[in-house]
Formats: sequence, structure tokens, C-alpha cells
Amino acid sequence: MAADTRDRLVAEALRLFSERGYAATSVAELERAAGLTPGAGGLYAHFSSKEELLAEAVGRAAALADVGYGMHAALDLGDLRAELTVIARGAFHLFDSMTDLLRLAMREADLHPATFADARDRLSGRAYRFLADVLQAKVAAGELRDHDTNAVADVLFGALNNYWVQTVLYGWQPNGVTRDEFIAAWVDLALRLADAPQRAGRRRS
Repeated sequence: MAADTRDRLVAEALRLFSERGYAATSVAELERAAGLTPGAGGLYAHFSSKEELLAEAVGRAAALADVGYGMHAALDLGDLRAELTVIARGAFHLFDSMTDLLRLAMREADLHPATFADARDRLSGRAYRFLADVLQAKVAAGELRDHDTNAVADVLFGALNNYWVQTVLYGWQPNGVTRDEFIAAWVDLALRLADAPQRAGRRRS
């Protein structure tokens, strides 16, 4: 029962902090949302402070991303375009499942840098590295020309992240482009960036 209450507090904290902000959400509101008597101090039977509850909520939400990265071994579909499409769709699915955490990070990361540092590394840092490693593996397998896989991964993942933020968090579609249209264009861009002919004056190492 205590574990259930703790889980409810964590879930409601993530939702309320995301919607209202950390400072604007009182302990009593958190207790009420979790089914406890508001103002009776029930939260402190599970967490030493509201700050500790924030850290637990952020940490648990970030841990869910670990599941998504388990797909790397299953990406060898024998079709690079299909594999890139899976990566793009998987990234959006992960973003969608973590909307509260990502909204909360945009609101609170500057105010609680230590709390959000690990989440940033586990989410964004790992995503950039994941995509760079995929591209490097394709170079090693001879499926792509040698290129700066780190820089290209930054460009590509940054585009995915920005489109999701604009369409989901800000509620508009730049140029009216749908998600499916964006994914198709993103895959084309990925193939061009990773397999473009060398520019004049630049030697390959």
C-alpha cells in the first residue's frame, strides 16, 4: 500500500509540475492529487522534501527511455531507408511517451540543474550518441560513405527534437508539414547528408 501511495505521488508530481511548474504546486495539492489528506503531511511519510519528490519523478520518467534503446540490435532490416524510418518513428514515440517530463524539463531545468543533468544525459545525450553509433556502424559496413557521424547525428536528431517541440509543446505545424511528411523528408536528408559526394577542395582522410 505504501508503495502504491509513493507511486501515485511520483505520477501526480510529474503531471502537476509539468502543468503548473514546481514552485506553483503546493505539497497539499500533491497530496490531494495522490489521494492523501491535503495538508496533513502524508507526502513526508514517503519523501523528505518536495525537491526529493521532483528528483524521483524525473529519474523514473527518464528510466523509461532505457527500453527504447534496446531496439538497436533489431535495427538490421537490410534496408537503410527502412531502418532510418524506424529510428525517426521510434524517436517520436519516445518523445510522445515522455511529454510531461520534456515539458517539465523546459520549465524547470535551469532552476534545478542537478536534478535534470542525469535525465538530460540519459535522454538527449544518449539519443545523439545512439544515432551517431548507428551511422558509424553503417560506414563500417560499407553502406554509407565515411563522414562526420557525430556532426550529422547532431543535425539529424536536432531536427527531430525541434519538430516535436514545435508540433506537440507549441501546438503548430511549421509549413503545415505532417509528421509522416516530416519523417519521409528526414530520411531523405539523412541519406543525403551521410552519403553526399565530397565537396571540392576537401580531401578524404
